[in-house]
Amino acid sequence: MAAYSHIALPILILIFFSLFTFSQSQKPCGISVYWGQNVNEGTLRDSCNSSSYKYVNIAFLSTFGSGRIPVLNLAGHCDPLSGTCTGLSSEIEFCQNQGIQVMLSLGGSIGNYALSSPEDAKEVANYLWNTFLGGTDPGYVRPLGPTPLSGVDDFDIEVPGTFLYWDDLARALSSYSTRRERSTYLWPQSYDYTSGVSMVLAVWRWWNSRIDIPASSQIFLGLPASPSAGGGYIPSDVVVNQILPVIRSSPNYGGVMLWNKYWDQGYSSAIYSAVCNGTDAERRPEELFISQVGIIGKKFCCCCLKQEGTYQQDSNDVCGFQDNSFLHTNPPTCTGLWLALEEATISNGCLWAIPGSHKEGFCSNWNKSWLLGCHSRGFDSSEDEKKGGA
Repeated sequence: MAAYSHIALPILILIFFSLFTFSQSQKPCGISVYWGQNVNEGTLRDSCNSSSYKYVNIAFLSTFGSGRIPVLNLAGHCDPLSGTCTGLSSEIEFCQNQGIQVMLSLGGSIGNYALSSPEDAKEVANYLWNTFLGGTDPGYVRPLGPTPLSGVDDFDIEVPGTFLYWDDLARALSSYSTRRERSTYLWPQSYDYTSGVSMVLAVWRWWNSRIDIPASSQIFLGLPASPSAGGGYIPSDVVVNQILPVIRSSPNYGGVMLWNKYWDQGYSSAIYSAVCNGTDAERRPEELFISQVGIIGKKFCCCCLKQEGTYQQDSNDVCGFQDNSFLHTNPPTCTGLWLALEEATISNGCLWAIPGSHKEGFCSNWNKSWLLGCHSRGFDSSEDEKKGGA
């Protein structure tokens, strides 16, 4: 993928208009990744199921414009011409239901594309709207199935002599959005033409100094996910310790973009907690639990069932304990909820609690010795009954 410094285009070439909206006080932050250029990278659902990405860019629509018949190149994942890519519709929907935006990337280093005029740009925009986005014109075949993509992520224009009218295409695409707020994401590549921390930071400062970038836009740091993914590879520990602490304070900072899913063999996991400055404001509850206890890779839902009659006042079947002994995280970001699925009484095993105990702090943590018995502070049910069990 060529360097953006080789492309003398208006900033609008990188516009992404979203079918979703976000308040400007709560800008999303996360990792974006390209998917679709290696059949061995796993499915789209796998990418969204990894809990690593907030944006997935389907790459590439490699042929279009100037009367060309558009071609979607997904490198063996499926064949759009034979209709085998329509199955991606359910995977796109799955990703979007996880809060992940799935977008279409245009261009690429190997392609046949160009825009011949502003009118041609409008025709391409109409094609994109009705083929991949929210359009409903029955005259267009939707190669990815009926689920609309979240937007068009960028124009990865790398073929020489094709640098005109992309701003017209961006404006034409933007005109289709009826939302009051549009999200504009920019992910310039900090690789192939850069080497070292100082150069990456210099490129970052240049992008953030441009006065033609809207204040609401977000800029992502573009990185190769492995030495084989592109020139200028930077080890994850260097990114975490020397680059992200500098760029996170930028007003337009949005996160990190990785090329690509196939080469991401743990790179995103290594930088994940540092991308958004260690904050969890944009992460789903199951991601919080996974990251804090160190379980990586799968969605996780923890459900503890207390069966009827397991507590008896004259036995020690279930001793007193704190939920935090099992749900402990540092910082304390995990919340446990006990919900009665049917009427709960003392006779059938209701949940008891010591009033005010939530103010007494963390008493003990779970460890393997608990397998030999309960080790917690005393729990006097008779005393609690006098105070009022819950």
